Order: sequence, then structure tokens, then C-alpha cells
Amino acid sequence: QVRLDSRFTVSTHAASQPPSRLGLRPGQQIELRYLIRAAAVKSANDAATVIGEGLAGSEAQFGAQMTQMARALGMRNSNFRNANGLTQDGHYSSARDLSILGRRLFYDFPQYYSIFSRRTADAGVATVASTNKRFLDSYAGADGIKTGYTRAAGFNLTASAQRGSKRIIATVMGGQSTAQRNAIMAQLLDTGFGKAPTRVKEIRPEAPAYIVERKRSVQVARAEAPAPAPLRGGRTRGRSSRERRERQEGGGEPDHHGLASRQGAPTTLMVAYRKAAIGLADSVVLLSVAVPDRAPLAD
Repeated sequence: QVRLDSRFTVSTHAASQPPSRLGLRPGQQIELRYLIRAAAVKSANDAATVIGEGLAGSEAQFGAQMTQMARALGMRNSNFRNANGLTQDGHYSSARDLSILGRRLFYDFPQYYSIFSRRTADAGVATVASTNKRFLDSYAGADGIKTGYTRAAGFNLTASAQRGSKRIIATVMGGQSTAQRNAIMAQLLDTGFGKAPTRVKEIRPEAPAYIVERKRSVQVARAEAPAPAPLRGGRTRGRSSRERRERQEGGGEPDHHGLASRQGAPTTLMVAYRKAAIGLADSVVLLSVAVPDRAPLAD
């Protein structure tokens, strides 16, 4: 079985991934714990690819396993083709799906959630800085979760903050810059804290069924669930060349981001950027806002 101190070997393919990167070399061996830190804190694409190849044998197979797990978690509008979220045909997700994923992170792995609030992390070969430091430092109560940038998707952020008994998690996709994205996120979280009810009934998600397979002497758990045809969400496109200097901030998530959370008997606000609806289901308030479209730039 895979453990945090399991050592994975870096392939030529993984080492050749574009920034953001940890700077891994082909043939190098590195512990899984450091790969996770690099991917979660720095958005290191090479580290994410090593994880995928090490767990599933190939990045394509890891994408298939991610998609299967997504189905088991109720994520019906996602299809994963790679481990790091860089732009690829057929690789997509939705704000709601990633909301579900974020909620499962909180419920299923609370012991690891604190990694997303770290400003720096020891990644074995280097100390890496958080791509989300600006927002963590500027918004009261913020403790996560993840940034992302691709030219096709723009500047993205799924953020979480807690104030008193309320925890709000929101997402912004297609931002024009880090500053603009963070400003919109602050507005969404402020709205969430103002609108979310103080007391709601907590409904915990049920754990998916797992099937254990043995691959290359490594036990891999996959989820057993039907695979309905996903519905493709809309995409946003890239920004101007002046933002290339900020590219190091992300580059490692799917083109669409999501959210969700837990805190005791939680109030969770899911904010979906560029949608338009509001409703109440299970103990989760759905608040959506529309943002004016922008003229896309060619890749």
C-alpha cells in the first residue's frame, strides 16, 4: 500500500511539465509527502504528474481513475485527462463538481486540510511558497484552499474562510489578474457570511464503495459507481501577455474550480462564478453571481 514515505520515480514526461514546477529531474526519487506538498502549496505540475504516474502507472490511467472517483462522489460534470489540470481536450470540470470535491476533502481528510493554509512547505528538494499567500494574508479568517492559472481558464481561486460558527467556501474562475480575482473572492465571502444562516442541520456525505486493485505491487483503490455522461460546462479563455509574470501563481488545476466545506454543524456557502441561481439543499446554501463577459483572446 502507498504511504506518505513511499518513494516515486520521476519520469521524463513528468520532468518536462511546464511551470509551475518543483524542478524534478528524470530518474530522481522523491517521497510522496513532498510531492503532495509541492502540488498543493506551489501548484507544481511536475509533482502532480509524478503522483499520477506513481499511483496508476500512467497519467492517462490516473485521469481515468480520477474521473471514476468523481462519479462515485457525485461529480457528474467532470472528466479528467491529466493529473495537473493543464489545458487538454476533454479535460474539464464545473464549479459545483469541485464544490462537492472540496466538501469531501473537509469531511474525509480533515487531518490534511491544514496544508492549504501553509504559506511555505518543505517539498524535500526545496522550500516552496504558497500561490495563495496574498489572499490568506489579506482576508480575515481565510485558511485555504487552492489557486490555479492557465491561459485558457484565467486566474482561478477556491477559497475558504471561517468566522465564528460559519465557514464559507467560494470559487472564482476566469479572473483577469490575481488582484481582481482576489477582490471578487472577498466580495463573495463577505456576501456569504452575511446571508448564510447561523444554524442548519448537518448532513454528512456517505463514503463511496472502494475496490482494491493491485498494480505494479501497489494497491490502488478505485470507486465503484455508474458513469453518467457528463455535461460540458462553459469555458473562459486567456488573458493578455502582461499577466504571464503571474503564471507561476497557478497552472495546475482544472479549467473550472469548485468549493464546499465543513465546520462542526456547518453553514456552507457555495458560490459559483458566472452562474445564476440560488437555492437551499441539504444544509448547503447555493449562491451564484453573474459577472459580465469579456472578449476572449486567442491562444
